[in-house]
Amino acid sequence: LNLLALYVLGLAIQPDGRAPFGLTIGQAVVFLVFAWAMRSIGIVVIFRAVFGLIAKEEAKWRKTILKSALMRDVSNFDSRRSGELTNSLLNEVRLATNGLVAGAEYVQGVISLLAIVVTIAYLIPWVLLPLAAGIIPGLLVVRILRRREFRLGKMHMQANDALANVVTEIRHAIREIKLFGIEHRILGAGYSSAVQSSNAFAGTVALQHEIRAIVEFVFVVAAVGGTIALYDTISGSENLIASILFLVGAAGRTVPYLTRISMAGSRIATHTYEMYKIYTLLEEAKTAIKSSELSRPVGLREWSRLEFRNISFSYGGGKKVLRDVNFDIDRGKVAVLFGPSGQGKSTFLDLAAGFMEPSSGVINLDGVDLRAIDEDSWFRQIGYVSQDPYIFHGTVRDNLFLGASYTDSHVAKISKVSGLTDVIQRLTNGFDTIVGEGGTGLSGGQKQKLALARVLLRRPSLLLMDEPTS
Repeated sequence: LNLLALYVLGLAIQPDGRAPFGLTIGQAVVFLVFAWAMRSIGIVVIFRAVFGLIAKEEAKWRKTILKSALMRDVSNFDSRRSGELTNSLLNEVRLATNGLVAGAEYVQGVISLLAIVVTIAYLIPWVLLPLAAGIIPGLLVVRILRRREFRLGKMHMQANDALANVVTEIRHAIREIKLFGIEHRILGAGYSSAVQSSNAFAGTVALQHEIRAIVEFVFVVAAVGGTIALYDTISGSENLIASILFLVGAAGRTVPYLTRISMAGSRIATHTYEMYKIYTLLEEAKTAIKSSELSRPVGLREWSRLEFRNISFSYGGGKKVLRDVNFDIDRGKVAVLFGPSGQGKSTFLDLAAGFMEPSSGVINLDGVDLRAIDEDSWFRQIGYVSQDPYIFHGTVRDNLFLGASYTDSHVAKISKVSGLTDVIQRLTNGFDTIVGEGGTGLSGGQKQKLALARVLLRRPSLLLMDEPTS
């Protein structure tokens, strides 16, 4: 439309010229105004629709990854650093989305460039030669530099991943870090990752502008050279002024679209690694979700015996923590596991709860493989108190109920049994006292009493307690 407007302007200045498409100058002007209005409305509608779909897709990605994390085997978290999931959800998904946005902008730039070429081919075909002479060398230069952009994008993502892990370690191990005097080592690791991330980002931005400058320079030099070579054709044109304005406009419109395509291509190359990683992560997540949803068809209401048959387990295929264990747990009975640290007692409880699956052997519930039983129906039967129970940020009441509801009499009874009543009486606001993430503001014993109370409130048929004497 810009080119048509310039061409019509040139014809208006040079009255003996002819308007395109057999229209009069006046009709052409009216047509251009109408077409421009439709173009503006179309751009607004299309871009809102496209970017709205991309935003919804990004939200779905995060939901899928979160759902997969909640449904995966607990041992999956033991083999990964805690910052990986955070970095994937917050950084890598957004960077992959930026790659999709860049792809949309790339397509839009290519379509606009093709529209320019079609317009040129219809009105003044000879202009295609200098434009092609400028576009083709520029594209060759861009292709050479794309590989470097991909390497920088991969380096940036990996450095961010490492930095997220450092931050997570500081959050969860600040006492150990201070006690053992390793602040400088942690700071050094964090600073090294930060430097790598910043350098990769700066290198990516600089390279994008380098590509832009090179493309524009090559295009202008080649276009000017082509125009000079076609001087005789230009000077002999019957619509000289319109042709010159059209040529200037063609160059002026082509350069921005080439730049847009180049910059969008740079962003695609930069975020290719993240897009591939998120794609792989989403495929794994969908497989895990499908497997979890399809493999547990049996519901559960009552049970009488939990049976361990030839159970062995190892973390990540390493040394076996448990080997050929055979053990029965009868409902209503007390079973005690004792032994030195590192002998697999906590692992045994995780297997009994269904948090993990054995490497070999089978766990049966009244003769039915535990893996075939609906996970939610089994978890409703279980009360689990770990060595270091997690307390969520919120009030004591929030942590006690966790979204459920109980009668006041039941809460009072369980609070007394678990020893929580004494804790509540010492807190300024009782059940409405706010505690920090991880139970900040409560002692270790107070956290354990709170954890025991919220488990007993559920009336579990199987109570699993790790290090109960602590």
